[in-house]
Amino acid sequence: MSKAASQCFIVLLIIINFAFAQIDTSWTRRYNGSGDSTDIPTAFLLDDSGNLYVTGYSQGNGTAYDFLTIKYSPSGQRLWARRFNGSGNFDDRAYAIAIDDSDYIYVSGLSNNPNRNFLIIKYTPEGETVWT
Repeated sequence: MSKAASQCFIVLLIIINFAFAQIDTSWTRRYNGSGDSTDIPTAFLLDDSGNLYVTGYSQGNGTAYDFLTIKYSPSGQRLWARRFNGSGNFDDRAYAIAIDDSDYIYVSGLSNNPNRNFLIIKYTPEGETVWT
């Protein structure tokens, strides 16, 4: 490698290191469910106000996996968390989340009771269940 190529390579490494050194984390959050066991996020979305919605499934206390949906403010404050445990305490796993123009949240996944069924839950922006 020529001297000029070596110098360009070194300058490039310095620029890359400098660029990555500027990354800063605004906030991080951890969730430990009621069962103090496995909690798995499967989908998330941001609304127009910068609120973050995370959905997935979480081991319950005395139940199998339950749907779990959490809303965080843009600053990372947990605004609400909602769980859904279907009949019979079988596995319920959320896999997708969507939002409509009125900020209603739709969470979908599989619910076992003991048959495997498709389930959708509609939440208000405040986290109240509209229907399942």
